[in-house]
Amino acid sequence: MIGPWLLSIALITVFILLLWRRQRQKERRFIKRLGMQLDNQIKARAPLELPWVPVAFYDLVNSLEKLLQALPPPVGKDKLTGLANRVGLKRSVTALMPLQQGTMVLLDIYRFRYVNDLFGFAFGDQLLKQMADRLLGLQHGPRLLARMNEDEFLLYFEQQQTEEDLHRLRGRLQVPFDIDGTPVSIRIQMGYLDLHAHHTNLSLMLRRLDLALKKARNSRDLLAGYQTGEDSIQMRELEIINSLPKALKTGQLYLVYQAKEEVNSGLCRQVEALIRWEHPKFGAISPAEFIPLAEYSGMIGLVSHWALEQVMLQQRKW
Repeated sequence: MIGPWLLSIALITVFILLLWRRQRQKERRFIKRLGMQLDNQIKARAPLELPWVPVAFYDLVNSLEKLLQALPPPVGKDKLTGLANRVGLKRSVTALMPLQQGTMVLLDIYRFRYVNDLFGFAFGDQLLKQMADRLLGLQHGPRLLARMNEDEFLLYFEQQQTEEDLHRLRGRLQVPFDIDGTPVSIRIQMGYLDLHAHHTNLSLMLRRLDLALKKARNSRDLLAGYQTGEDSIQMRELEIINSLPKALKTGQLYLVYQAKEEVNSGLCRQVEALIRWEHPKFGAISPAEFIPLAEYSGMIGLVSHWALEQVMLQQRKW
């Protein structure tokens, strides 16, 4: 006959074995779940989502978390917003080519850099994330959506969008944001391209979208579409920019001087130096055209230095 103390030891032993077995089962389920999550988490570059971690696996999970954070963003995906980036968009559009209908829209936030200057980059990042979420939540939203660069987003709608549709879209996107308790009002600049005549070349589409957005930035209501033939304007501007360094070296640019006479005495004590450009292809180019292009391309310093040097040489001659 088994004594009470032997029975107690046996029951305790069985209880410990059951606990041990249950713990091993929980750890096996954890390892299985961890393995299932890792592939998706690596693709998403997101933190692991584990409601329970056995004590024995704390170090392992911490190491995995650090590795996930150190991984570069996946090619084709924007790290901040989770949207497709320019590379991802090109892949998606190429798979749908040729695009024979619909509308592409390129939008950005008016004077976004001032948000970063006033509130800091973390605040600006939150605004971009909320904008991405708002775009993803659009009813009857775009087929494709991407963040192209800092504050530019591209949308592809399979159905053609009218200007009225796009005005309504701007209205929904311009509803004030709330970022850490701070209300933020923004304005959206929007260029668009109807694809019925522009569906054969993705690079051409994107270039024309850039042109449309550039027009929108200079329009009253910050909305503009590409019009046939506007490529020639951009090609002329690019050629002017590219030929400017050579023009400075070969004497295509020159100065003319306009006298400034004193009203009372009629004497000329000052002159105003005016820059001119005689282009071998385009003829006379107005400073009102090439000076802004020089500023945009970062070559205005070269032009200014050349002009100052020419003025000093002419003053020495006089």
